[in-house]
Order: sequence, then C-alpha cells, then structure tokens
Amino acid sequence: ALRQAELLGESLKSVFEILRSSGEEELHPVGSDFVHSKMRQVNELLWKKSDGDILGMNMTNNKKIIALLKLYELLAPLFHLTMLELLAATGLRMVELTIENGLTPIAPMAFAIYAEILAGDGKFTDAFRFGRLALKLVENENLLVHKSGVICAVYATSLWVSEPLQSTVEAHKLGQKPGQQGGDY
Repeated sequence: ALRQAELLGESLKSVFEILRSSGEEELHPVGSDFVHSKMRQVNELLWKKSDGDILGMNMTNNKKIIALLKLYELLAPLFHLTMLELLAATGLRMVELTIENGLTPIAPMAFAIYAEILAGDGKFTDAFRFGRLALKLVENENLLVHKSGVICAVYATSLWVSEPLQSTVEAHKLGQKPGQQGGDY
C-alpha cells in the first residue's frame, strides 16, 4: 500500500508538471480566494450564455485544449477520493476551457462536476441548471462517450436535491445500458 501511495504521488507530480509546462495555473484548494474569484469569473461567463448557446457551441479541434481537458478529467475522480479540496478548481477549469474553446467529449462531465461543486456550495438552482445541461450534452452523438458516468454523477451529486428519489433509480437504469456497451460500467 505504501508503494502504491508513492506511485500515486509521483504520478500526481508528473501530471502537475505537465499542466504547469502547458501554461496552466496551479490548482488551489476550495475555500481559497483564488477559487472564489475563479467561481465568480466562470459564473459570469456562464450566465452570459443560455443553455441553447452552450448546446450549440462548435466542437474544438485544438489538440492542446483536448489534452488539457483529458488530464483534468483523469484528475477529477482521483481528487474525489484523495484530494477533494482540489475538485472545485479542477471542475471550474474544465468548464472555463470548454466555454472559451468549444465542446469536446469531456464537456458533459465538466458540467456534471460543476453542478456538483455548486450543490456543495448550496447553490441548488444553479446546480440543477448545469446538471440538466450536462444531461442534455450527452444526448449529442459527439459527446456521449461518458453518458453513463455523467448520468450517475449528476443524479448522485446535484439532481437528488430537486428530483424525486425514484427518478435517481430510473436514471441509473437508463445509464446502465450505454455503460455496459462502452465498458463504463
């Protein structure tokens, strides 16, 4: 177990170095002034756009942005389990990159994580909006790679507050089939 912890630490250092060398800012813990400021910036970006505007965004072909989003996507579940204080900064950056550059198959998960962050901050109306948006995004054939994971994340972390509990069970059943087909189950 100690060796695995060492390998995890080394892997994180490598990922952080890749992000840094790509010009990305250091991830800051939730509650920091930096995260509060970034939350305001991202909220301002998002409230200037309707859900239709976001759903209608073009796909990006920018390989650097796609690679960065994939790195952040890989970090998110790890932070969920080991460094929850960095999840907010990760989700915020994923949404920011998406809004500034265009959609990628990772966009639905970015909005699912963002909805979770908002729900954790007690902003349930906003969490509901962006959780629903994540679910709408996975209906796009170019964005359905993580459909089962997005359904699970959205219902487990944000929609349970406003949806009947039975709908959570139905949603997980709905996500089960694409998860089994894509190996995400």
